[in-house]
Amino acid sequence: MSLPNIVRTATKPARIPAWDMAAAIAILFFGVAGFANATGHWDSAIPTAVYERLAPNADQSAHPMPGG
Repeated sequence: MSLPNIVRTATKPARIPAWDMAAAIAILFFGVAGFANATGHWDSAIPTAVYERLAPNADQSAHPMPGG
């Protein structure tokens, strides 16, 4: 990926290394999720006991597919 050529005097746009792009996406995701968790917006009404009961059987369920 590269940044747009904003400065007209530059002959080539500045390139962004793949590692930096991956790190930026990870920081953005964990930053938004962490902020939502810290402010109380990342919450579920499902009790932990329900997850503990359903998680061991998760591999036995199938997702409903259209026409199937």
